[in-house]
Amino acid sequence: RFPKKEQKLVKKNLINIVLKNKNQTIQRIINQRKTLSINLLTKMIKKECNICHTLIDSHLFKIHYNSHPSKIYNWLYLGSFSNACDINELKINKINIILNCASECHNNKLPKDIQEMHLKIKDLENFKIIDYFEEANEFINNCKMKGAVLLVHCKFGISRSASFIIAYLIKYNKLTLEEALKFVKEKRSIIKPNKGFIDQLYDYEKRITKLF
Repeated sequence: RFPKKEQKLVKKNLINIVLKNKNQTIQRIINQRKTLSINLLTKMIKKECNICHTLIDSHLFKIHYNSHPSKIYNWLYLGSFSNACDINELKINKINIILNCASECHNNKLPKDIQEMHLKIKDLENFKIIDYFEEANEFINNCKMKGAVLLVHCKFGISRSASFIIAYLIKYNKLTLEEALKFVKEKRSIIKPNKGFIDQLYDYEKRITKLF
């Protein structure tokens, strides 16, 4: 047996360990409850969409907001194939011309008063999207000059269509790739041209810079 002095010390240490574990457990429970409360509160908070004026749960707001076509300028929108198929939304935004940048998307239900140009672009890093920049830029600029309202879209409004708008800004607004990418991302937070497209946009920027 331990001497009484050592017994007291062992007992004291055991009590300290138990109390420490108890305090840690209590604190862990408190932290978990705080996290649950914050998550619950976040889900309860709603924000109004300034496009459709629907109240949306805050944790779903970004997804909802980007489901609409994103206004780059008053005459230029960036969006998805579903936006191009939503005739009501096209009318609300007064969109009368569409630039379809997705090879796999075919819209056969457009009314006759909406014009469409279809570029069959694949969202692959090795696809030569740069070969289509001039054609698309001329089309986009002509839409601006004649006072039309244009929607540029691919399947999700993330890579292909964003790349064409960025190319347009590089040529006609004299922006750098970095500036154009930042500008468009501020308008539509989900854009992300694939790496191959970014490399080709950089090459396009260098080509355009040499012309001026």
